[in-house]
Amino acid sequence: LEEEESDSAENTPLLSQGTSRDQTGYEYLLAKAVRVGQSLQTWLANMVHRRKVGRDLYFRSFVAGISGFIVLLFSFDSIVGRSQDFVSSVQNNLLPGALVLALFGYFLAMMLDRVCFLARSVVLKAVWHFLSTFAIFYAAYKYLVVKGQNQFQLQLLMWVTFSWLAFSAQQIYQGYPQTIGSS
Repeated sequence: LEEEESDSAENTPLLSQGTSRDQTGYEYLLAKAVRVGQSLQTWLANMVHRRKVGRDLYFRSFVAGISGFIVLLFSFDSIVGRSQDFVSSVQNNLLPGALVLALFGYFLAMMLDRVCFLARSVVLKAVWHFLSTFAIFYAAYKYLVVKGQNQFQLQLLMWVTFSWLAFSAQQIYQGYPQTIGSS
């Protein structure tokens, strides 16, 4: 009779074994990870598929993006440690390639944000938001921590860029409006 009970306990699925006292450490952690994964999946499904009224936050996001673009344009040389400023670079007709690439990347990020807005895809917007947040935090870590640059221009650029990400996250949370231009 005891052998039948031990065999039936071994054959039962992991999640239906009862309390955590009956489980070993690995089984408990695995069961906990499965429960967290299921709750995360439920939360994400509710965020994406729930009916939301939605607000048009694109103008605020666009203003934050343009502000970051302008700050990057005029403070790039001091952020990377060059002695020449933007105005003298334009007067000498020599724009650094890194500046052009940085501005192109920032502009491309703004355009992809607009594409997500026009497509009204919350999933696409969430994926784009995750990727851009990761890239921006990597750049912030690289310049603020690794290179030890604690300049006002860099902090201003990061503040404006993080506000842009905050508007983007708020748009994901509130959803898209039914018509463009309504707030």
